[in-house]
Amino acid sequence: MTDFPYAGEFSRMLMDLGYEESASRLKQFGRSDDIPFLDISKALLADERFEVGVAYSGMCLTSLPHKKFGVPYGARARMILIYLMSEA
Repeated sequence: MTDFPYAGEFSRMLMDLGYEESASRLKQFGRSDDIPFLDISKALLADERFEVGVAYSGMCLTSLPHKKFGVPYGARARMILIYLMSEA
């Protein structure tokens, strides 16, 4: 048998071949113990593709200079906060 062309690149193999074909090729090349890694890659790709990541807006305030009650002070701090909120 020849060398396995997707050595260690399960995500690329999933994108190219799909899950069923990838699993059968792993079995064909005698690498059945790598199927759990294929399952992990499948879960990671599905999670990354279909779920939206959201960050709490309060985390933006932790690195800005602020007065009591957490209000950013200074024009730059307010502009940075406005930019971060619009990007979120």
